[in-house]
Amino acid sequence: MVVLIAALYLPSLDNPLVWDDEILVSRAHSMSMGAALKGEPGQYQRPLTVLSYVTQDRLGGGPRALHAFNLGLHALVVLLLYGLLLRLGIGRSVALAGSVIFGVHPVRSAAVAYISGRTDLLAAFFSLIALHAVLAARTDGTRAGVHALLAGAGVLAAALCKEIGLLAGPVVFALWYLRRRNEALRDAWLPIAVGIATLAGVALVLPSALSESGSVEWSTRLRGAGTALTTYARLLVFPSNLHLDRLTAVGGSAVIPLGLAVAAAVVGSTVAFFVRPSRLRFAGLAAALLYFPASGLLPVYPKIANRWVFTPEHFLYLPLGVLAALVAVGVASLVSRYTRESSRAGSAAALAVAVLVLALSVAPVLARQRQLADPESVYRATLAHSPSPRACFNLGVSLIGREAYDEAVFVYERCAELSPSDAGVYVQLGVAHQYARRPREAEQAYLKAVELNPGDAQAWSNYASLDASLGRFDQARQKWQQALAIDPDFGPARTGLRRLEAFERLAPR
Repeated sequence: MVVLIAALYLPSLDNPLVWDDEILVSRAHSMSMGAALKGEPGQYQRPLTVLSYVTQDRLGGGPRALHAFNLGLHALVVLLLYGLLLRLGIGRSVALAGSVIFGVHPVRSAAVAYISGRTDLLAAFFSLIALHAVLAARTDGTRAGVHALLAGAGVLAAALCKEIGLLAGPVVFALWYLRRRNEALRDAWLPIAVGIATLAGVALVLPSALSESGSVEWSTRLRGAGTALTTYARLLVFPSNLHLDRLTAVGGSAVIPLGLAVAAAVVGSTVAFFVRPSRLRFAGLAAALLYFPASGLLPVYPKIANRWVFTPEHFLYLPLGVLAALVAVGVASLVSRYTRESSRAGSAAALAVAVLVLALSVAPVLARQRQLADPESVYRATLAHSPSPRACFNLGVSLIGREAYDEAVFVYERCAELSPSDAGVYVQLGVAHQYARRPREAEQAYLKAVELNPGDAQAWSNYASLDASLGRFDQARQKWQQALAIDPDFGPARTGLRRLEAFERLAPR
């Protein structure tokens, strides 16, 4: 199984840094270990993920090593899932089938082949470690402290890798509760450790965006949840048009019942499990809880929740582990019920489904890795299916980098339509016009940028460079001084003023 997954993702080792990868690796290069653990104000708090980037930067190896780490981590997650299913009493063949379905399905290709997707890999890894700690706990209570410490550490570590890790605590507690009911598990330290770890995770990493979600009406949330459900259902069955920054238009009132169904599933699976705990009900509860962050009931981007719901496929990485196992067990159970050689036929059927999923997954997974090998392909693929301002902005930067200025102007004009109040877009539009030798259009873009955000030092500095190129030296000086008033350490403005002074000293009187 590991060799199969490695072979499927070997092409990703030669891929470059794309999109957020470059930002993350650049930050890691200039960040200390202590700063990585401390986190950045106003950013998502994922210190263990950042620490992994910083550590690899110190060790060297470049993008190839970063990709290799992701690939190895995914293989470990698949092995941990396989071992967990065995420990839960699922037959070896059925456990293998579920693990293969999870390991090769294209919908989690972004988490593996995209370095920034490491957040999901690490959160899944530590969540599974915590679940294994519960299943390793002994019914006589011996070595209870070791298992409690391991479970609590796994839960806290999962939360420190990505916000979905906050749900690891409730899932781990549910598994402990199931064992206690079925096997008279005496270890009371374990749920205490898991509870403390969950509360610590909430205090340390709860995203600030949650404070804004209170203003989102429930009708909007339910429409978003219905939209997300239909989007993810299609991706699971037909994993095509995969891209990194998926924004899906929120559906109308017709999808509200689907949103209600999602909310009911979370509540209903919780109640059903604790009333009559079983392995099947545990799986249903785990699937519902782990899907909750992706559901749209809690909007990732509250400010656009009434128009768009963020539905990236990597959100399904952890939930897919449960769903893959349920598919394998379900197929095996159905076939066993209607055949004479029950267990053998059911196992064979589950493996056949896994082989089918593998056969159907090879082409899209390889295609995804080819797409991620070229940054422009990534941005274009996203824009073909999603009104992503970030993809638009990044594509424009790439086009300017290879001197395709006319196309960059076209792209940034589209960016301005997607984000009409983003000053940074107009700054880049001005840059594109300036390189294309259209000073009048560049000036209009810079003027719009400083109107939208008078505190943008970059906008003032770029505007000044245009003035200087047109011989308007006094106006250029004023704008560079304005940029330095905003940010006294802004290098381009200091450089511009220094060059302007040197030019004026040499210019004939």
